[in-house]
Amino acid sequence: MKLNGNGHRLVFPIALLLCLMLLCIGCNNDGDDDDDGGADPCDLDGDGYYDIECGGFDCDDTRPEVHPGADEICDGLDNDCTGELEPDELDFDKDGLMICEGDCNDDNAFVYPGAVELCDGIDNNCSGEVDPEEQDWDGDGVYQCDGDCDDHDSAIHPDATEVCDGLDNDCDGTLLAGEEDADGDNVLGCSDDCDDNNAAIYPGAPELCDGLDNDCDGAIPVDEQDSDGDGYLQCDGDCDDGDRTVHPNAPEGCNGIDNDCDGAVDPTEKDLDDDGFMICQGDCDDNDPDAYPGAPETCNGKDDNCDGAPGDDEADFDIDGWMVCEDDCDDRDPNTHPGADEVCDGKDNDCDGELRYDEDDEDNDGYLACEDDCDDTDPDIHPNAAEGCNGIDNDCDGEVAPWELDEDGDDYMLCEDDCDDTNPDTYPGAPEICDGEDNDCDGELPDDELDEDEDGWMVCENDCDDENPQVNPGRFENCYNGIDDDCNGWTDFEDPWCWLDHEGLHELGDNAEVGIDCSRLSVTYSYSDEPRLDEVAPGDVIFGLCEGPFIGRVLWIESDGFEATFSIEPLGAAELLWQLQWDDDPWWVEQALPKLIYHSIGKPSERNGSCQGR
Repeated sequence: MKLNGNGHRLVFPIALLLCLMLLCIGCNNDGDDDDDGGADPCDLDGDGYYDIECGGFDCDDTRPEVHPGADEICDGLDNDCTGELEPDELDFDKDGLMICEGDCNDDNAFVYPGAVELCDGIDNNCSGEVDPEEQDWDGDGVYQCDGDCDDHDSAIHPDATEVCDGLDNDCDGTLLAGEEDADGDNVLGCSDDCDDNNAAIYPGAPELCDGLDNDCDGAIPVDEQDSDGDGYLQCDGDCDDGDRTVHPNAPEGCNGIDNDCDGAVDPTEKDLDDDGFMICQGDCDDNDPDAYPGAPETCNGKDDNCDGAPGDDEADFDIDGWMVCEDDCDDRDPNTHPGADEVCDGKDNDCDGELRYDEDDEDNDGYLACEDDCDDTDPDIHPNAAEGCNGIDNDCDGEVAPWELDEDGDDYMLCEDDCDDTNPDTYPGAPEICDGEDNDCDGELPDDELDEDEDGWMVCENDCDDENPQVNPGRFENCYNGIDDDCNGWTDFEDPWCWLDHEGLHELGDNAEVGIDCSRLSVTYSYSDEPRLDEVAPGDVIFGLCEGPFIGRVLWIESDGFEATFSIEPLGAAELLWQLQWDDDPWWVEQALPKLIYHSIGKPSERNGSCQGR
């Protein structure tokens, strides 16, 4: 019989063993089935038994000592391939050693060869002997190694009771002091004197009412016993020695008992209404069985649970005739109770569980919609709110502060440092453009926008000499002064203008004032210092500056002798070619004509609608 790995008994089928033996008959034991001199792959360990994978029964083909029928050896292996280990090869107590290796008790992990000897009366190291100090020679259950100071006397050991025999019975190293007559009653303490420190206690002494065994008979009279440990004896008047709260001078407790043994129960310890509570237990009305500590409060205005006051929901603090338990949802406000009229106070006045739609302060700003909060979703908007720089009517006065308007639609307000809210091109951070304005609102104009000579042209508009008002892109080239008057890069006769045929082309004087009305120019000319208008007639061509250079044909003239008013029809490029009668040389078309077109298109002026003629 063998045991499997779990310690259970198994019986190996004899028939199966016979079959295995028959199969092995005739096996080639040299481990080389094909006689080629090399190792047989089905019998790698050469033990003459085929591996299970080759149809054999060798359960470990790497070990020649393991095969069917092999002798079991003390190695913890299934040498004979029966599927079981020998009992003496199992390590039941998991101490690392098997019985076949000398473990003399395989059920105790503290017992094996080489183990440390413990004070347990066992041969821990399997030496075949128990150490002498672990022997219990007197059979008192205590070893010397456990402190038995005399292992030949069973009455002596650490747990023994000291007796009057002059011996250290409990092995604590001391003897009883009771071998003397300490109290002088002529009886030794360690003999029959049960208290050698009290002269009133000895065998035959009279019993006293002191709770002591005066006569040392081993019993205290019943009336001297303090069974409840309250310090009072029956012989001293304790009327219930089974209850330590009952004795003479005890305070009366709330328990329906005569605690002080005066023969009467206190009146406050009675339960007149049979509700399970006495007055001393807090029953505030011992005539009402529904009133007692812990009773459920009912909506009756009474202190049912005896906590000193009716329930919080039973008071009518606001004296509106309604209690909380009667659905008064705010008993501090007399205007709030079932059936009350709703007012604008943010409260559920009629206690129907809902606020009026305009009484809910959704943004928690302390103002209700019914209190003129014009936006109850924004806590920064309410009456008395400070106006912020946000384009919103914060104080709900019906208007947005002027400094919060974006009049020019540039997404910047005056309060956001927009220095000109009428100009969409002017705001903090705006790109500077050539308009003579502080577009980026930094308090300064760029140098090329200053117009130092006040001629209406800035450097950024190609004024090539901003210190000379007679030089700018709006001027016509003076062909004899050595200056680039019109800032086109050509001086005097380098400029194609100086090569044009000016016959029949009239110039307005510098003192002409020209007003423009849509497609026509209305010109009023004062000729007190330079009367040349008699040379102008309808159909003549005139050029000058009016919100930019222009060239046009005179349509009609009105004159009173001192000044003349005439209208001019601007000419286009095609009409100029015909009107000016210049040569057919392509040079004129390529260079002179573009200059005329430039002057005829010109630059819008910002001089209050007036124009300087030429």
